[in-house]
Amino acid sequence: MKELYHILPCYTIYMKINSILLLIAVVGLVWAGLWYYDQRPQSGAGIDDLIVVDAPRPQQAIQSPVVIRGKARGSWYFEASFPIVLVDGDGRIIASGHGQAQDNWMTENFVPFEAVLSFDVPEHAEAFGKRGTIILKNDNPSGAANLDKAVEIPILFK
Repeated sequence: MKELYHILPCYTIYMKINSILLLIAVVGLVWAGLWYYDQRPQSGAGIDDLIVVDAPRPQQAIQSPVVIRGKARGSWYFEASFPIVLVDGDGRIIASGHGQAQDNWMTENFVPFEAVLSFDVPEHAEAFGKRGTIILKNDNPSGAANLDKAVEIPILFK
């Protein structure tokens, strides 16, 4: 029985150290999760409250020139415009332009926009199933990456 009293203090210390290490690990995981949530790019899902694209629709076949229409909140614009790019299936930019506000953009409300992009269908479009993407980016004059937002519309080339 005396031998058990010598082991008990060691066991208690061992359990305290394990509890402290477990607590540190849990706090670290929670902190890492919160940091990741804050740093994730804001693109696609959940962006409907900032910009809505009416045309072209996802997976629609387009030809040059393509007219892009929709509405975006005033905060999406800077000086009444925002950048738009058209990329091929390989991610190469084949056209770029600006969405232009059709009304007063200095508001938090939705403001209609329009853009026209002219492009040549890439020679290698068949290799990617004639797929491409229209990317509408918020105009972010601050340059801060955490304020960048974008919406991507997958399209098909005619």
